[in-house]
Amino acid sequence: DLGAEVIKIERPGVGDDIRNIPPFIDGDKRLSTFLVSNNRNKKSFTLDLSKPGAREVALDLIADADIVVENFTSRVMKQYGLDYETLSEKFPRLIYLSVSGWGRTGSLAHAGGLDPVVSAECGVAALNGDPEFPPNVSTVPWVDLTTALNGTIAVLAALHARERLGKGQHIDMAMYDTGMSDMSYIGARYLGTGEGPERFGRFRPEAVPSGEYRCRDGKRIYIYTFNDKQFASACDILGRPELSESPDYAERLARYRNSEKLIALFEDLVAGIDADVLSTRLARAGVPNGVMRSPAEAYTSAFAAERNMCVSIPHPVTGTTFNVGSPFQRMSLTPAVDPVAAPFLGQHTVPILEELGYDAGKIDALVAEGIVTRQAPPK
Repeated sequence: DLGAEVIKIERPGVGDDIRNIPPFIDGDKRLSTFLVSNNRNKKSFTLDLSKPGAREVALDLIADADIVVENFTSRVMKQYGLDYETLSEKFPRLIYLSVSGWGRTGSLAHAGGLDPVVSAECGVAALNGDPEFPPNVSTVPWVDLTTALNGTIAVLAALHARERLGKGQHIDMAMYDTGMSDMSYIGARYLGTGEGPERFGRFRPEAVPSGEYRCRDGKRIYIYTFNDKQFASACDILGRPELSESPDYAERLARYRNSEKLIALFEDLVAGIDADVLSTRLARAGVPNGVMRSPAEAYTSAFAAERNMCVSIPHPVTGTTFNVGSPFQRMSLTPAVDPVAAPFLGQHTVPILEELGYDAGKIDALVAEGIVTRQAPPK
């Protein structure tokens, strides 16, 4: 989204597993919604690293690259002679990001790891769900997403360091480390007091009566009263201003001690007002809140349109395809580039080889040996 040329290396004939995950747009199995959402603005290059001669192609690609990103277990890149230790001797300015479930050191370094299992192991999943039921893994793969963000931050820092020091570096970015870091305030609580928080469910014990409430029209609203002023404003909007002056509720600790009674009062008060009406009133009074919307409601909302968070992208097969807008589109000097649809498998292999100086005969030989594949223009 920010303009980098990203070349995605994929297995010939198979590609990234994400290509095969349903649902598919218009039933076209080349158009997984998972692929479309995560691969815009990228180029697809097929390369079978197990074939003799593939390493030389990889080295030609890397010679012109600032950054290599890989997400294999620790043995794989070393097996192909493409690990950081080997590459850094030839390309000392290379920045090399290794993303894995468990990192490059420790007893799990050779194990595979995906978001659900890492979330389970690092304690994130144990905090999800209603406390009356077993814990569950979040529908949104938060550990996956925040690991990618942390990896990006580390790469940007490494690029800055390279400008000062003249050398690249290796980055070992583990999903496990990210999950533990995401829960830093929870970890600090346990490490500092020996107490671990239980699942909150609908309500937030650190900011009573913050939580989810059912409104008169059946919709639900999440109200967050983080401080005494916001609590007092919420009481005013709900028609019970005296609650904020009561010794039982005037201060945060008092509200915590009397949480069950206060939450019950709020449930009764909120139940008498429609969700959107209450949301508007609370917002005007400076009380953070949000109507609990389904993804379908959120993506078709007027506010999503105002923020340009649903965009139409030109596509060679469907004409257009829809995607979620970039969070970087409002940078004042360098906004996000115009989105380009996710690539078909191997769509850019031949053009990239030509850019690297490969002639037609050499490309034909690579195709014949199964090292790369030639992708016909999509129809």
